[in-house]
Amino acid sequence: MPVAPQFQIVQMRELCDQLKIAPEHIRRKQMDACELLASEIESEHLYPLDYVIFRLTGYRTESVDQPMLLGDPLRNDLVALVAILSRGLHLPSENMLSAQEVADLFGVSKRTISRLRKEGLVFHWVVERDGRRRIGCNKQTAEDFFKTHKERLRTATKFSQLSLVEQKTIIDAASHYEGSELTLNALASELAKKNHRGTETIRLLLKHSDQTNPVYNYLPPLTSKDAALIHRAIRMGIRWKTLQQRYRRTSAAMRKAVLRMKTQNFRDDLIPYVEMPSFKRKDGADVILGVDVVKDSQPLECTVTVESTSNYSELLQRDELAIVSAMHLLNYRSAHSISSLPYSPNARMIDRIETDLRWSFLLQQQLVLSTLQAGLAVFVQHLGRPLSELPLQQSLAITRRAITTIWDVVSTVDPTKGQKVTRIATSHLDRLLSREQSLERTRRASAIRKIASLPFPCSEVVSWSRVLPHLEPEKLPSDVRELYEMRFGWRGKPKSIAEMASLLTRSESSIVRALRKW
Repeated sequence: MPVAPQFQIVQMRELCDQLKIAPEHIRRKQMDACELLASEIESEHLYPLDYVIFRLTGYRTESVDQPMLLGDPLRNDLVALVAILSRGLHLPSENMLSAQEVADLFGVSKRTISRLRKEGLVFHWVVERDGRRRIGCNKQTAEDFFKTHKERLRTATKFSQLSLVEQKTIIDAASHYEGSELTLNALASELAKKNHRGTETIRLLLKHSDQTNPVYNYLPPLTSKDAALIHRAIRMGIRWKTLQQRYRRTSAAMRKAVLRMKTQNFRDDLIPYVEMPSFKRKDGADVILGVDVVKDSQPLECTVTVESTSNYSELLQRDELAIVSAMHLLNYRSAHSISSLPYSPNARMIDRIETDLRWSFLLQQQLVLSTLQAGLAVFVQHLGRPLSELPLQQSLAITRRAITTIWDVVSTVDPTKGQKVTRIATSHLDRLLSREQSLERTRRASAIRKIASLPFPCSEVVSWSRVLPHLEPEKLPSDVRELYEMRFGWRGKPKSIAEMASLLTRSESSIVRALRKW
């Protein structure tokens, strides 16, 4: 069984977070008060939040506008609260029945006991003499519950496992649906109504029966390759309705598959960061990300030329410190968000991570470009001649290598140790080139050449370049240009879909539809 039933009321989950940090003797009192209140709750009644807080803590709030809590979910959450509070206490196991013993007492299954916990049957976490923990129910509590829920338990005791005769009857009935194109779940639901059995019970029976496999329309789960093709098709402008016919899935199912694919991709990515003490502060993110030079991040440089490297000036010391700190914070936040993603995340979770990574990329690119001229000077020193005198391909290759090397160095800069980006990067390059001693020294000068641009090597510096833009806004239709610029950082910091919807007073779905091809 789980530690506790899941909370259904947000306010009760927040209250639990507060009660967990109280001293032990206070938690014991609140746990007993919680158990008493759970036994008094009526399913269809409404209870003010301040009444619940008063009953548990003795403290009466002064707020006038109090949310009203429905009895059923409130009772579930009170049972969960008792279990969580008891988990932090060392309650002895004497006179505490196990889940199986309670099931035997009631004449029901352990699965039914799990359901009854949500209906008010209170369990505590207790400690055996050998130190092992288990959930236990006081015998008197179990007997009192039995007295007040006789009708519910009488219904539960009537359920039994399917006999061989019943199994054969259900399987034979399923064979009459061959050709109906019903899915496994739909067929199980239909048979459950006629046989007065649980849908899940019949679904498992049909799933494990070779005789019924040809009857229902079984669709294997969408693979990561399917999800990638679906994602690509949507970006090419193919409608969800068309894909529904192709994959025989609902649009919701396909969206979930795409989100799961993105989650797996993120978990495969390497997102380096240096953790700083300020990240743990309550207002740390607001302070670090609220600096003007961070909020007004430079837009993405899609291309770089050898001649333009002199246009990128070094940053002021305070600006460099602010940008490095923000870059590490965004990467730290992204990495921790990825590690806590559920199996099927929602679109907002993924969008927040993508937005943070885009913002971090722009900040790190600004640091790299501000150091690039000094980095190339190290190459010139080892080569013995300026890049402008080298053959075009060689100078571009050196520029690319300088960018990727400086990028890796910037990822490790720790401002708490007084490290400066330019000094660390140039020292690293100098040591690297001194060890190699194999830079090709070109004897002939370069002929007059045209200025050639180098696509910024996004895919070489980060593994998640898929979330970055690959087109400049000028190449986009005018009706989506503003959204594209806000999304990818041509208008200040990159913004999430929710932030754009709030700023433009538009729905999130309309923005997603407008940008899905880009």
